[in-house]
Amino acid sequence: MKTSRRRFVQHAAGLIFGGTIVHNFTTRLGAVSLNQVLVQRAFYSMGTVVTISAYGPSSEMLHHAISKAYADLQQMDERLSLFKSESDVSAINRTAGKNLVIVDSTVLDILEKAKEFHNKTNGAFNICIEPLMRVWGFRGETRKLKHIPEDKEIDRALNASSIAYLTLDKAANRVGLENKFSAIDLGGIAVGYAVDRMVSILRSEGVENALINHSGDIFAMGAPPDQQGWIISLPNPNDSSEIMASFLVKDQAVSTSGNYESFVEFEDERFGHILNSKTGKPSDGLLSYTVMASSAIDADAYSTGFFSSGQLSDGVASIAVRRDSRIEHHGEITFL
Repeated sequence: MKTSRRRFVQHAAGLIFGGTIVHNFTTRLGAVSLNQVLVQRAFYSMGTVVTISAYGPSSEMLHHAISKAYADLQQMDERLSLFKSESDVSAINRTAGKNLVIVDSTVLDILEKAKEFHNKTNGAFNICIEPLMRVWGFRGETRKLKHIPEDKEIDRALNASSIAYLTLDKAANRVGLENKFSAIDLGGIAVGYAVDRMVSILRSEGVENALINHSGDIFAMGAPPDQQGWIISLPNPNDSSEIMASFLVKDQAVSTSGNYESFVEFEDERFGHILNSKTGKPSDGLLSYTVMASSAIDADAYSTGFFSSGQLSDGVASIAVRRDSRIEHHGEITFL
């Protein structure tokens, strides 16, 4: 659905998902205890790999629940994708400056939440930043820039990126953009929204202990058998073989944002894809920013927004890695 800010590779200690390592308990547990069976499935959706590891009384029950969650994820991708021409997001962008379009109620819901996060982060989180993404070459066929955008190009895109142009007609389920040069991209919030929906579906199907990993947007439901939670580790953004911190999560979401995996290049210089919504330029104050929250949408939006601004918040549990590799953390985190 979006250009991923996260990666998916095998790791000796577990799985690396865009700045986080989820440790594989099955290598230590062997036969699952407490009459619990383990089902692990992987899917491709929203432009990346999604994995679900779930414990329960029977594999049939778990497969059924996971299939329902995956079906909903695919439906969300069809509605929220920036790159699928039939999505509601594409319809909104096509009609920018013209008229409002009718959208699914879930799309209106996520847009309302996006506006709330914009206010909560003092404008740092901004789904209307798509014009700037285009100016910086993130929507082209190549990631090699012919030139660094000039200030006048950035200023024009900044103006079109104002969330004030986004109009929501809740009574009629209609959405529009008043400026014809405006466009939205839900990449910084859609995955978290979709993960929360999958959590809700799994719980409604009786699954209590599971881990959803949408290429770095994680939700840890309960814990594996005989464990107090799921172990998450943060590798060094400059050297994934080095672990910078490990912590335990239970019934929490985790999301990591960083500019070291997705970027454009001009000559020998790299520019990351998370842009500062105030300056219109790539954010460069942090290497990575990890947020733990009660919901995946909160973790997703806050990690993106606060990484974008470079201004850390004491109001969320977080781990920031500075450019000099110094680590700062806030809130209650169970470090190991």
